[in-house]
Amino acid sequence: MLEVSSCSFYSQIWKLHLSRIVLSILFLILLQALSLAQDSSTLSGEKIPEISIQKLPGERIRLRSWIAEGRAIAALPFLEAYLKQFPGNSALLLLKGEAYYATEQFDQAANSFALGVQLEPAKLGELFNYGRALQSLDRHDEALVVFKAMQTRSEPALRVRGLFGEGLSLQSKDRQDQAQQKYEEVLKIDPQFDRARYRLAQIILDDDAAKALELLNRVLLFDPLHHGAAYNRALALRNLQRRDEAQQAMSRYQQILAGKSRIALLKERWAVQPENGPILLELGRAHRELAIYGEALRWFARAGAALPNAKDPLLESVGTLLDAGRPAEAQQLVERIGDKSVSQEAQKLIDAAKQKPETDR
Repeated sequence: MLEVSSCSFYSQIWKLHLSRIVLSILFLILLQALSLAQDSSTLSGEKIPEISIQKLPGERIRLRSWIAEGRAIAALPFLEAYLKQFPGNSALLLLKGEAYYATEQFDQAANSFALGVQLEPAKLGELFNYGRALQSLDRHDEALVVFKAMQTRSEPALRVRGLFGEGLSLQSKDRQDQAQQKYEEVLKIDPQFDRARYRLAQIILDDDAAKALELLNRVLLFDPLHHGAAYNRALALRNLQRRDEAQQAMSRYQQILAGKSRIALLKERWAVQPENGPILLELGRAHRELAIYGEALRWFARAGAALPNAKDPLLESVGTLLDAGRPAEAQQLVERIGDKSVSQEAQKLIDAAKQKPETDR
């Protein structure tokens, strides 16, 4: 078990949780304000035009992609408008459930999913987020109905998610041994399903910290911003009496938590202003500060498309490649820059990086 022998270690944890509460409140205020602003009109203030039934499938694909990329709040007004046209359309209701779930409006998500399933019962075994919305409302018995239905499906991906969802409800009901069995079963079917790996580590953290640490390291390898894994990794190291490493891991957790909160707020702004270059640049910088270089470069590329005459996207990209230890690619990018003054400025970044001692890179 974890010994309570360091007040500073636990005071850090309390401060972090307090910060999370404050940030969550700010996030919800922003979310509510944006929702109200978009309730019945497009972002420009124009009325959303009616759509023909023939074009509806393509529009659903477009809105689903918005939800997947973090722009669910922008998709909701369109879904509301189309449902006024087609109130009995189950596909629209289910997609609205996904959008509400993505914006953490779980009651509305559960209601929309329920209406969609009522119209199309065969969809019950396909809707993982329906079960998750019910779990978020502490309606675990209803959630289990959803996850049991998923386990009857022939598709391995659906069965895996059904087992995982059942494990989550069992864990919430403090039936840890049964939950552990579900997570182990998931990993036998799909060894890449790190969400089950993380939950399994949570369960065995006190009894087998070394194994939990191994599992958490694997989760963080594929998802470096998994703040839950980062936090529990610090606890696992603490349990193993590796105090210095535990403090370093807790510092990394703090960094991830602050960075993800910043990214979440930026993404809410980006959702309603997808071509706003300064927001795209800030998203790139936020990811770079967390050492998520590939994602940072993607945001800088989007900023470059939004700001074709600006130098910042190019310079930020060069700096990111250098931070990532990819100087050859940075040099190649500089050589492709058409603007001589910008390329000279970028070259200075490369030259300065060469002068740094290895320990500072």
